[in-house]
This record gives sequence, structure tokens and C-alpha cells, in this order.
Amino acid sequence: LQIGPRIAGVMSIQSYQFNAYGEQETDLLIGIANHVAVALENARLYAEAQLRAEQMALINHLAETVAQQLDPNQVLDTVYQQVQEVIPTGAFIVGLWDEQSGMVHYPMVYDQGERFDEVDAPPVPGSYMEQILQTGEPILVNHTTDEIAGIEHQTFASLGQQKRPNSIMFVPLYSGARVIGAISLQNYAGHQYNQSDIQLLSGIANHVTVALENARLFTQTEQRAAELAIINAVSEVASSQLNLPDLFNGVGNLLHDTFNAESVYIALYDRQKELITFPYFHSNEDGILTVAPCSINDGGLTAKIVESRAPLLRLWEQENPSEEAVSEGAKTVGDGRYTDCYLGVPMIVGNEVIGVLAVSSYQAVRAYQEQDQRLLGILAGTISVAVQNIQQFHDTQRRAE
Repeated sequence: LQIGPRIAGVMSIQSYQFNAYGEQETDLLIGIANHVAVALENARLYAEAQLRAEQMALINHLAETVAQQLDPNQVLDTVYQQVQEVIPTGAFIVGLWDEQSGMVHYPMVYDQGERFDEVDAPPVPGSYMEQILQTGEPILVNHTTDEIAGIEHQTFASLGQQKRPNSIMFVPLYSGARVIGAISLQNYAGHQYNQSDIQLLSGIANHVTVALENARLFTQTEQRAAELAIINAVSEVASSQLNLPDLFNGVGNLLHDTFNAESVYIALYDRQKELITFPYFHSNEDGILTVAPCSINDGGLTAKIVESRAPLLRLWEQENPSEEAVSEGAKTVGDGRYTDCYLGVPMIVGNEVIGVLAVSSYQAVRAYQEQDQRLLGILAGTISVAVQNIQQFHDTQRRAE
């Protein structure tokens, strides 16, 4: 069965009679084979065109749907639901690469219909994820069960149910010329994927990247608007108060709400006396607390921030944060419980550290990140100036008396 220069197959007739076929039968069979080959090729091309049309319809529908969604989780859920309708999907994995931290974030991992929450992790050396991040080339693998047994474990990412799949596809997520992650479909049956599936998933990945970027920009814009609102609110409180207790109570309430804080405290540092005081300390459990002053030489997280003049962000072991927190100098007040998330920033006026602004929470409620540190630093600057202005105002009043 010849199509142009390509041999696509063979047609054979056989008989148990001696010399049943001659040149005439051979010519006839060749003619039939030529027609069959053309018919088969036309059928193949038609099926391929139909498949391409269906794939384009899916991609266009998906692109139209996700273009209207501004929540990254909603985007990925939509992709997962639609992809599994047309491609056999045992596992569906989306990994996003953070080049700065060297970590892969897994916003979505489904395995046999069950969703898994995976922690950020560096790409495993020798894994398919590492390979696609380095090369930017799609990966298509179909293993037999015997072949899987002989493959080194690190080739497979330990995600989901941590079973080794027989069929694997990875396609890159590109932002411009830069690989920012990958989408992977995996199946526990053999030979489930082909190049047509790779092409379909690659087309989907292009739209996913655009949708995720749009969602990120929208979230970033909303976040900046929220940050600007809290900065303005703190500035308004800071500029309207003429005594420190009112200032601290006003900004303390705002910080509680903004940072979902379990506790908020403001510490002031007297450099001449080498003394740290805590004029404001509020916890959700105990309300306003009275905390005794301490020497800068007594150590602790507050002293560490004063001495280093730098922010301090700590995420401790969630199950039992006390041991790790104590080893770093954390101390408790009130009910004596340790939170597993702490963020403190120095309050600086000119070149002098005048105190510390700090919030703490539980990671299950709010795990602080670098953007929280940046925002708290901005607020600390505003509050520091307000503290200095109030102190100078009262100094002036005392001298006038």
C-alpha cells in the first residue's frame, strides 16, 4: 500500500491452489491496493482534520472561558475539567517555577480525581520537571510496567499518590522566551498519549500562561489598591493624634485587620538607657497586655531587630513552633502560646532606630511573605515619624510650662 514514496502497509491474498495467481492477478491486486491506499490516506487525513477541528474548538472555547476568569485557581480548575474530557487523565499537575527562590510552586495537583496540596520544592535532579525547565521542550513518555520498575525513582516527582505512571506528558509554560513552569498529564495505563495530545496540550498551555499572567496582574493591582488604602488609613490616624496611646490604639486596630494578626505590638527603644519598652501589645486572646520593659542586652526578637536595623520574618514548624521559636529568641506573654509566624520591622527616624513594629499569626490563618514585610516597613516609617512628632510636641509643651 504505497502513498507517494511511502509504504503505508501491505495487501496480501493467498490460496492453497498451486499457481493460482499470475501476472494478471498481480496487476489487478496492485491496482486495488493503490485505490485502497488512496482511500485509507483520505480517511486518515479526514480523521486528522476532524481531530484538529475538535482540538481547535476546545482550545478556542477554553481560551474564551479562561480569558474571563481572574482567579488563578478558577483558571486551572477550568483547564483541568475540560482537558480530562478529551485526554485520558490519571494525574493533572501544574508547576510554576520561581527562578529567584529556586522553587517550584504547585498550585494544582489532581491524582485520580483527588486534589492534593503540595508544598513548594526545588525541582528534583534528574526529574522530568527539571528537564523541561532546562530545555523548554515537551516530553512524551510511554512506559511498560516492566520499564517503570527499572527507572530511577527521582525521575518521577513525588506528587499526589506518588505512584509511577506509565504514560506521561509535560509541556512548558512560556512567558515570552522564558520557561515559567509546566503542565503535566499522566496516566497509569500504558500508551495513552501521542504527538497529537502533545500538540493539543501545548496549545492549551499557551492560553493558560496568558490567563495566569492576567490573573496575576489583576491580583497585583487589587493588592496594591488595598495596600494604598491601608497606607492612607494609617497616615490619617498618625496625622490626627496628639498622644502616643491614641496613636498606638488607632494603628494597632488597623494592623490587626490588615495582617490577620494574632498579636500586634509596638516597642520603643531608648538608646541612652539601652531599654526597650512595650507601650502597645494586643493579642486576640488576652486583649491589651502590660509587658515589662527589658534591656537590649536581654536578647529576643525585638532586640535582634533593633541591633540589626533589619526586618525579621520567621515561619516556624506549625506542629510545635515553641522549640524552634525559643531557639531564635522568641518570648511569650499572655496565655504563653507561641505562634508559628512572626514579622517585625525596625522603626527608623533619620539614622536612629526608635523601636519595632511587629505582628504574629498562625500560618493556617496567614503566612506572612515578602510583600507583607514590605508593607509593614512602609507603615513603620509613617508611624515612626508620627511618634517623633508627638514626642517633640510634648517636649515643646513641657518647656513652655
